[in-house]
Amino acid sequence: GMNEGRRPRVSLTSLGCKVNQYEMRAAAEEFHRRGFEVVPFGAPADACLVNTCSVTHEADVKSRAVLRRAARSGEDPVVVATGCYAEMAPGAVGAISGVTAVVPNAEKPRLADVVEDLLRRSGRLLFELGDAAPAAPEGLLALEEGPLSRTRAVLKVQDGCNHFCSFCIIPFARGRLASRNPEEVAAEAERLAAAGYRELVLTGICVGDYGDERGFPQRGDGRDPLARLLER
Repeated sequence: GMNEGRRPRVSLTSLGCKVNQYEMRAAAEEFHRRGFEVVPFGAPADACLVNTCSVTHEADVKSRAVLRRAARSGEDPVVVATGCYAEMAPGAVGAISGVTAVVPNAEKPRLADVVEDLLRRSGRLLFELGDAAPAAPEGLLALEEGPLSRTRAVLKVQDGCNHFCSFCIIPFARGRLASRNPEEVAAEAERLAAAGYRELVLTGICVGDYGDERGFPQRGDGRDPLARLLER
């Protein structure tokens, strides 16, 4: 059980694409904001979040293995599965020993709510969560792994795909193309630059189609919405 006054610990891990990495980082920042302690994956935690991948059969196998590893990581954590494999095979994922909840891709923005609710109902949240420091700590900004973690940040600009290629599961796992508002992307880019990042990697499921699904006004210049976004 949790000691009185100890912040609940959450660990997060992501398989597959950079979009998944971006989403887990956003989730980590939200957990931190709520007063959780974000710990490395595999460390003892009260809740463990696995963002799965389903691009290939190997990705499915690896996703299952990581979920089992999460369930075994110290102190019997609440294990929450999300991501594309969880989306495509919720029954199989939910049946994995130790998996507490399966959250579809569309519900990812609510992950912190889901985890908080599960911890509350399992009796692991023994005190009210207070807000943590508003700024993310150094370690959280370095969730992107490797030597570039201090310089390079991933910025998601769109999700989903409209192409439905016969061999590809992504439109079913991620849904139709949806582009983020250019103002929102620019504001996030400014925040990341202010946090000291020197390089931004714009990522998405089908980045080349950015802005195409809503018929963004071409402002008379007929230029590609992605080109305009990059320029901005």
